[in-house]
Amino acid sequence: MEEQLIEKVQALYQESLRAEERLDLIASQLNELRELKEGMKHLDMRVEGHMLASVGKGIFIRTFIKDPSLFVDVGDGILIKKTHNEIALIIEEQTARLDNMKSELQEELADLRENFSYLAKKIGLQGDT
Repeated sequence: MEEQLIEKVQALYQESLRAEERLDLIASQLNELRELKEGMKHLDMRVEGHMLASVGKGIFIRTFIKDPSLFVDVGDGILIKKTHNEIALIIEEQTARLDNMKSELQEELADLRENFSYLAKKIGLQGDT
């Protein structure tokens, strides 16, 4: 019986580690979306004119904006033309979806930790609190 409880504790611990990793990933994605949203604000201020455009890994090129249209990669190298407002809406929708996922995952993690603590106390892995 105690062996089964130990296995359950170990399984709960592993599951909580995976949930924490997913939370970290979601937090990273939310941060990227916040940075994108901020970058879009700066781009809006420069509808026509010079700006620095990232080519990746902290490397930038000075460019001149002739057309304020933006293009979104939808996969397989396919680009779709979008307006600033359409992209702002996409960012908001993705942020809301990730916020919901984060909340659900935090609740799941709290339940896992509660179950872990209960079982750990039951088999004597933790002192009385």
